[in-house]
Amino acid sequence: MLNDLEKYIKLYRFYGMLANIGDINTNKDLLKAANTFLEWEISERSERKLNSAIKSTKLKKYGSFDLLQDFDWNWPKKIDKETILELCNLKFIKEHTNIVLIGSSGVGKTTIAKNIVHLAACSGYSSVFVEAADMLEDLLSEELRGAIRLKLEKYSKPDLLAIDEVGYLSYKEKEERLKSLKK
Repeated sequence: MLNDLEKYIKLYRFYGMLANIGDINTNKDLLKAANTFLEWEISERSERKLNSAIKSTKLKKYGSFDLLQDFDWNWPKKIDKETILELCNLKFIKEHTNIVLIGSSGVGKTTIAKNIVHLAACSGYSSVFVEAADMLEDLLSEELRGAIRLKLEKYSKPDLLAIDEVGYLSYKEKEERLKSLKK
């Protein structure tokens, strides 16, 4: 049974139950039922919150990914498993530290980044995964300077923003377009 039934009733705004807390506390059957209903509610709300957090990461847009538990740590040979697993403690988010994953194509940078974003969302951090080209396209789709600021705020709000495929873009043309919009 929940330790502090009244606290949870208030938290979830079950005012009818709160108005009758005395009757609930003195009736074993009501008390048992109230605890069961609150446990269901807590479980359901937690599940919805988690699903919402994962959906807001935008990971689904970029396809599925292997979990780190299935990651082949034997290839590439130079991958620093300890460092990657340390990143999974998410301390860098609390410290407001940036991380950059560098390596040649196909070594698992995207998989690692997606895992960290997913883990952060599951841990209660607001997290977004986006490919650099999509982010730049999104920013450039706004012709007005005020609208660009709003878009930039959208990308600066999450606790964790993972930008993938940064090295695959030609920025020169897009940079010139951004400069002209700032004027």
